[in-house]
Amino acid sequence: MAIAYSNHKTFLDIKTTEKKPELNYSTKNMRTFRNTISSKLPDDWVRSMRRLARTYDQATGWLTSPWRLGSVAMFHVERCGSTVLGNLLNQHPKICWDNEIVLKHYINQNCDLKPFDTKKFFRRQMLVAGRRFYGFEIKIHKKQQLAIWHKTHSELLEELIEIGINKFIILERKNYLRRMISQIVGSQTSIRGAI
Repeated sequence: MAIAYSNHKTFLDIKTTEKKPELNYSTKNMRTFRNTISSKLPDDWVRSMRRLARTYDQATGWLTSPWRLGSVAMFHVERCGSTVLGNLLNQHPKICWDNEIVLKHYINQNCDLKPFDTKKFFRRQMLVAGRRFYGFEIKIHKKQQLAIWHKTHSELLEELIEIGINKFIILERKNYLRRMISQIVGSQTSIRGAI
């Protein structure tokens, strides 16, 4: 799915076409290989294999990471379209979008809220991108992902700038009624992403 902009170049005028962006040949083969392998493994092995694949990506990305194009952090609250936007960004061959990486770390640590070194954590995660843009998203509510980090908004922003994150997206859903309805529908039906 590629994005084609109209003459007005506003966000509302974005139209999708059927053509998919060209992937690097090795990236395309690696995705196909990983999907094939994970579909044949028992479910309890898949999580371990994903960690192993991520470690491999970090090791290979380390070689080209000094030439990374840049890093992006998206700040948002729940049910505002961040999943859709992240999935669209991840389809571009020059972007590695990591979604809610802190939430994944929290789940992998058995939901333990002990403090950890965020600078070291993000530097390691950014290696996955290699030369591509690296992006991730953060829920900015105090009781969500900021509680995992044990940081305030300003402390987190200072640390992100210090480690080289130079672009920021602030995503807001202006229609609060629709956001609340989306929250209710999502919790009752397990639908991921905003409605």
